[in-house]
Amino acid sequence: MKYVNLKRCLSTLCVFLLGCTLHARELQLDPQVIQMIQASSMPRGEGEDVEGFERDLAEEEIEKDKSQWDASEHPLFSGEDDELVENDFSAIMASYYATTHRAAYHQALNISVDGSDIELEDKSIWQVIGWSQYKVKTWSAHHALVIAPNKNIFTRWAYPYKIINLDTHDVVKAKMKLTPVFNDPNIDIHVHWIEDIDYQTRLIRLEDGSIWSINWFDGGVMKSFGRYNIVIVGTNDGWFRGSNPNILICIANHKYIRGKVIN
Repeated sequence: MKYVNLKRCLSTLCVFLLGCTLHARELQLDPQVIQMIQASSMPRGEGEDVEGFERDLAEEEIEKDKSQWDASEHPLFSGEDDELVENDFSAIMASYYATTHRAAYHQALNISVDGSDIELEDKSIWQVIGWSQYKVKTWSAHHALVIAPNKNIFTRWAYPYKIINLDTHDVVKAKMKLTPVFNDPNIDIHVHWIEDIDYQTRLIRLEDGSIWSINWFDGGVMKSFGRYNIVIVGTNDGWFRGSNPNILICIANHKYIRGKVIN
């Protein structure tokens, strides 16, 4: 029993010391750092697809009226009414898809007319599996979306993730077609990247100051994550979801690791 308590104390001390070290540093976003973030987050082996895809969905006819896609109208994203934001966030927190970071809840900025593509608030574009596209055509900007791993053995290789609409309860399998847009002042608040990483203690600090503890079983996958990698915050609805309710998706390789914010 003494050994267990000592081990727990040492682990807590390591987390505290690393947290102090990480918070003591300020990272200046000079052009060189921006270039490193962009370079380290470039999807591997998918350059041609990314360059060839038309990012702008504005030319397509949006299924809903444009006013419905104004993010500023929804209290969860506007930030104008703190009480409404807290109430909305708390309601979702109480659901099955809990989180330790607000960025786990996403919204659709645009949807293609046939429901095949979803553009999220960070300008990433997700392609929906064919037989679920009809569901997406009815989604609206005020719907809360979460991204979770697709565990279906028949479709997860082609569509490794699923997008869950918490308002309509639709679940659609999807894959990232275009990565988030970095260094855009209009959406920078929605784009997150790794500012510091410690593989030994399995701790990650994002640019917003949040420190993440990564699941012990994902230590090997974590080694494919690196400093300056852009990540998307998702939801863990599988094993260890109680202790690790979130996932971090690395856009450089589309892999994910389970974890939680500890500060």
